[in-house]
Amino acid sequence: MTNGPTASPRTQPSRRTVVRGAAWTVPAIMVAGAAPAYAASQCEATSWFAQSRIVYTDPDYSNANFDAQATLESTPPGAMSIQHWVTANREQILNWRIPVGFPSTGGGAEAGATIKIPFDSSYTNPTTMGQPLGVDRFKAFGAIQPELYTQNLPTPVITQTSTSITITFPEAIAPGSAGVFSFSATAVGGATAVKSGTPYTQTATMDFTPITC
Repeated sequence: MTNGPTASPRTQPSRRTVVRGAAWTVPAIMVAGAAPAYAASQCEATSWFAQSRIVYTDPDYSNANFDAQATLESTPPGAMSIQHWVTANREQILNWRIPVGFPSTGGGAEAGATIKIPFDSSYTNPTTMGQPLGVDRFKAFGAIQPELYTQNLPTPVITQTSTSITITFPEAIAPGSAGVFSFSATAVGGATAVKSGTPYTQTATMDFTPITC
């Protein structure tokens, strides 16, 4: 990653000073692949899985460690990933965002789709940031073929327990819909553990039934 041409001295900190490694180039939103067990029919229940690890000491860490890589050959096509960042001088706070989208060239999802985000023992005090950001932010965070996403996701119901966050869509999700969910938590071991390279792993699973076969 490059920071571009050398500029005149500034009195304000650079963006890289403010957000450690969080990406002049954002990680591409990989197109999610359905679990192989459901490959026979797009209209059968489907699961997308995403996983990433925060390892602060890795070079360009905010664009790395996306363990659950998806492919463009998914059935049905879609997009889901987990991106992460840590802010300078608040390294004890771990941040994740989960872009989710259904391209206009594929089918959407029937009413009742859910995204489950289980909590990990490596952090405490997880807090959701509320309703999702819209399709414009989805595109800004590295969507592949952004022209295929044209509208916001329908309004979900977000519930949080002591073990997880669950996002439920009471309405069907139309093709072309996309959005971004986010939440944060406090690292066990605080800033010292984060800056020493302790890994912090996060997963998410979306379960849904496609609208079309």
